Parts: sequence; C-alpha cells; structure tokens
Amino acid sequence: MKRRTRYIIIAVLLVLPFLAVAQGLVPCSGEPGDECQFCMLAVLISNVIDWLVVILSIITGIVFTVAGLRLVLSTGNVSEKEASKKLIINTAIGFIIVLACWILVDLIMKMMLAGGGGVISIGGAPGPWNTISCTAQPFSLSQTTEWPATAVETCDLIGPGIYDCSAQAAACASRASSTATYSTAPDGTESVTCNFTTTGVNPPDLSAAGACDSALVSNYFSDQVGNAQCIIRDESACGANSVSVTDVMSADGRAFSFGPMQINLTVHTLNGCGPGGTDLRCLDAFSGRNYGATVVNETLYAQCAAAAQDHACNLSNGRRIYQEAGNSWRPWSTAAGCGLR
Repeated sequence: MKRRTRYIIIAVLLVLPFLAVAQGLVPCSGEPGDECQFCMLAVLISNVIDWLVVILSIITGIVFTVAGLRLVLSTGNVSEKEASKKLIINTAIGFIIVLACWILVDLIMKMMLAGGGGVISIGGAPGPWNTISCTAQPFSLSQTTEWPATAVETCDLIGPGIYDCSAQAAACASRASSTATYSTAPDGTESVTCNFTTTGVNPPDLSAAGACDSALVSNYFSDQVGNAQCIIRDESACGANSVSVTDVMSADGRAFSFGPMQINLTVHTLNGCGPGGTDLRCLDAFSGRNYGATVVNETLYAQCAAAAQDHACNLSNGRRIYQEAGNSWRPWSTAAGCGLR
C-alpha cells in the first residue's frame, strides 16, 4: 500500500507542471503586444504562490483519500489504524498552517495597498490573493528612416520694411533634397519655407481629439509633429484646458497664459491675430510680468485672451516662439517632461 501511494503522488507531481504551463503560469510571452516588463516578475511570483497552493490542495486531497482507504481497510490492525489517523491529522495541520499563512499575507497586502479594506473579501465575497495589475509601459514606435519635413523661417529685418532672407536660404540649401519658397505676409513680413528630406527618428504621432490632432499640428510643426503634440498635451490636455489654472496673476487670480500651447501673454505678442491680420502686442495689456503682472488694459487683455485660445493663432505663434528660441522648446516648462531639454 505504501509503495502504491508513493507511485500515485509521483505521477501527480509529474503531471502538474504540464497543467501549470497550460494555465499560463508565466504572464507574458515576449511577443509583440505581449512584451515582458519588470512588473511581470511580481505577477509571476503571485502566480507561483497560487499554483503551489493548488498543488498542495490536490496533494492533501490525495493523502486524505489514501489515508482514509488505509483506515477503512485496516480492520483488526491497530498500528495501521493509528498510522492512518496520524497521517490524516498531520496532513490537516500542515494544510491549515499553509492556508493561514497565505490568508495572513493576503490580509496584510490588502491593508497596505490602496483600496484595501482590511478584510479578506472582494465585493463582499471571499477573494483570492490580491490581484497584481501591471500597467503597460509605452514602447516607441519611432523608426529611423528618411521622411519629408518642412521648416518655415522668418527672414531678418534689416531696415523699415526691408528683409534679408540670405541666411534662411543658405540654411535651407544645406539640407538634403531641399527646395526653398519665399513668401510675404499681409503685414510685409517675409519668410522662407524650406521643404527637405531628413534622416532620423520621426517623433511619434500622439494624435488625440482637439489640438493634438496631427492633421492640425502638422500645419505648423510638420518637422516636429510628435514633439509639438507632447507639449500641447502636457500644457493644455490637447486644448481642453485652454485657460491656465497655474499661470495666474497674484493680484487677482486671472490667467496670463492661454490656448493649446499656453502662450504667456505678459511676455509674447500674438502676430497676425488682430483685426485684419494685425499683430496684438499683448504684453502692453499688463504692468509687470508673469505672476507679478496686473492688467492695465482690460480691452486688450480680453482681446488677447480670446485670440490666444484660437487654435490657428496659438499654434502659428507657438511655431514663431519656437523658432525665435533657436528652434528650441526651451520656452515651455513641459519640454523637460517630453524629453526635449
């Protein structure tokens, strides 16, 4: 009988690993879309613990069955009866100790984790080991390849109404497969539009509803679509929060930054956003700058605040500010979070 019991237990142990693999003990495959991350290690440990408890339960059931059969069949054999009873008692004690430890850890985990109620239940019913959820980490979809880009550069003002575009033209000529187009704005400002081919990491498309839509952003940042989208997303939640709740004047709590790119009106003008395409010198609406500013021209302040919330006005001036900073995202504090400075 002892030899038979031993064989049964060995057979069960040989079959259980195959059952465990079939049940998905490892939480990831490493294939695209199911990439393994560090968090998966905690999930794996939790799965192993659950698996071992299941194995213990099966083995305990088998031992109880075998010991029960031995007890029934041990008629007149006192030593066999005592051995069977002892096996049942010891197995029960061991199983209770393991379950008690498992439940104790479960209780501690649920008390420590957010949302834990200090009771071993989920939705009012007895629950299993606290579920560990891994948040999928972003993977770059960028590809190093050749792709078309466009840069719009404002020419240098060298005299009243006189512009010199030689530097912008030379910069365009230095780019691969480039063509330069000259244009003059209604206010007389001259600029060079450079279409060229670049090789590098194309910023990922972060399109979302509103001002992050790539179809809109590419009109102003065709060579920096993904980067501009990251700035717009972090500055205004893709235009959903067009009136800043952090850039506010200490004097009256009113905002001084507006629009998808949260342009600071105490510092910047809004070119081409006034009546008939005129420029709005918004900083003249304030006395002082930034948080210490106060409004001294209510009409101009209201006009600039409304214009800055227009996507076309905001993004075109955002592009200008980007260029004036030497094609840099330094003017935006959120550039650090986007990895742009």
